[in-house]
Amino acid sequence: MKEKLLFLSRFIVGTGILFVLFKLVPYSQLIKIYKESIKTYIFLGGTGFFGTSIIGLLRWRFFLRSLNLKLPFRNIFYSLFSSFFFNLFFPSFIAGDVFRSCSLYKYNLNKIIPSVFMDRFSGMIALGIIVCFASILGGELIKEKEIVVAILLFLGVIVGITLIAFSKKFLKLISKCVKNDNLKRKIVILHNELYFFRKHPKILLKSLIYALLIQCLTCLSFFFIARGFYLNTNIIYFFTLIPIIMIVSALPVTIAGAGTREGATIYLFSKIGVDSSISLSMSLLYLMFQITLGLIGGILYVMVHCGWLEYNK
Repeated sequence: MKEKLLFLSRFIVGTGILFVLFKLVPYSQLIKIYKESIKTYIFLGGTGFFGTSIIGLLRWRFFLRSLNLKLPFRNIFYSLFSSFFFNLFFPSFIAGDVFRSCSLYKYNLNKIIPSVFMDRFSGMIALGIIVCFASILGGELIKEKEIVVAILLFLGVIVGITLIAFSKKFLKLISKCVKNDNLKRKIVILHNELYFFRKHPKILLKSLIYALLIQCLTCLSFFFIARGFYLNTNIIYFFTLIPIIMIVSALPVTIAGAGTREGATIYLFSKIGVDSSISLSMSLLYLMFQITLGLIGGILYVMVHCGWLEYNK
């Protein structure tokens, strides 16, 4: 019952934000912007977006192989792309990550879960690195208190997760707090698998290259979309603002970040003089790319993955 109420509340919040934004920017204005857009740039923006999922696929396979799990490539592909479908209906990326872990559980769940965790965590670190550099390059844009607090909170979360995942002292502290012996044993197993990556920093470094490519390609995707809407803005602004927008959209407030991402895009791009109609058009087009990818994942799940799971049973 709680899960249904949370889903409903986040759906209402997301819908409410979008409703307010559409009141500010008329539908007719958005339709006109899309009709007059340069389709070549829009195609490049879409290609960049879908390219991030391919790099993400390679990154996850890299983590699995680092843990000596040589799974068939098609199984990794089906699992990851099907997870995009579940991300459409739940806040953040938790649902998709849970699905990935469960769908490949037969191969060794004690290694699958750390691979999914590190896959997500490396993306957070890359986002943090880009935000830090962007803070230096575009400091004038992010002096506002709310933005600074959001960045500091995000960096604080990264530090906290790092300590919990890779510190033996924190493991002992958590073990003392957990009373259930079975749960305690599972936590120790998970921590030991994660500690493997601390012993092999080269693996972390290589994974960061994948993650940085994904984040940079996301920024470029927005840049091309903006050019498609005749917005000639310095590319450095996109590497400054888009990472912050991605952080906001990842917060478990609305479904698939809908509403929060659009609000953040309009607010941040207004700082550099971009009209709200263009900002909203960029964000909504990116949302459409997300929905398209999720629907492709849904088709794969229904046509391929369900049959594959049934066969494994």
